[in-house]
Amino acid sequence: MIFISKPEKFEPDFEATGCFCENNGKILLLQRASRDKFGGFWGLPSGKIEKNETPYQAMLRELKEETGVQKPDIEFFKKIYVQYNGTQFTYYIFSTKFEKEKIKLIEQEHQDYCWISPKNALNLKLIHHLDDCIRLFYQI
Repeated sequence: MIFISKPEKFEPDFEATGCFCENNGKILLLQRASRDKFGGFWGLPSGKIEKNETPYQAMLRELKEETGVQKPDIEFFKKIYVQYNGTQFTYYIFSTKFEKEKIKLIEQEHQDYCWISPKNALNLKLIHHLDDCIRLFYQI
């Protein structure tokens, strides 16, 4: 479940970032590697924020690590609060325009990627809370 305002007694276990990478009305989704806890699920380029790192710096690092693409022109959209299976975390959502460059996946993390419309993405097996984030960002 996601919240726009910080819920009462919300104590995040970690902070994370995610980025809507857009190209001609489609977004980039990465499929988690089968050996991952969420193997087979689709998600945005995303990851945890490391100590002494800003959300912006973390998102730039994650984009480079997960796609092989350097994108300094990401825009901050919103900070949300996520509660999932007893875990709480703060999630910073960014967006950027992407060319359909060759995406370089890290085998240990992702097994595939696709470009898909936000509406059609809702039919995929999405990582927890991503459906809500898509609806929020694209107002669908």
